Amino acid sequence: MKTIMLSVLLSTSITACNNTVESTPVVDVIEPIEQMSIELLIDAMIYVESKGDSTAIGDGGRAVGVLQIWKIMVDDVNRILGRRGISYKYTYNDRYNRDKSIDMFLIWHDYYHKYASYEKVARCWNGGPMGYTKHCTKNYWYKVSYYMDQLAWAN
Repeated sequence: MKTIMLSVLLSTSITACNNTVESTPVVDVIEPIEQMSIELLIDAMIYVESKGDSTAIGDGGRAVGVLQIWKIMVDDVNRILGRRGISYKYTYNDRYNRDKSIDMFLIWHDYYHKYASYEKVARCWNGGPMGYTKHCTKNYWYKVSYYMDQLAWAN
């Protein structure tokens, strides 16, 4: 059974002339973040990481593409593929390709975080294997979850 979370938002308009506040309750039904699709998580992370720019370069030239993938991540994904008996190898230039970047993310996700919360996935993507324990990755998660909500509302 699909769990639905009821979100009650208070719509407020302020009249500048007399500083009165009028409040009208607005009720909307939204899904909890954990029931949103992995695609929403990926889209939100892409927006936070690069705003969708496949040519984006960050972290002093070490992070590349829409998901800001480091070379060590490409190496890790290729190692995972090797363990699965798959001979295909991603190249460092594949980080500039949106679809291949998403494929690499999904391989990493399914290997390390298949059953993890989206928060843990995002924080580890941002902060490494123990990223979910690092205080510095909380702000990244707040941004990702915010854009997940925005994307969910847009659909």
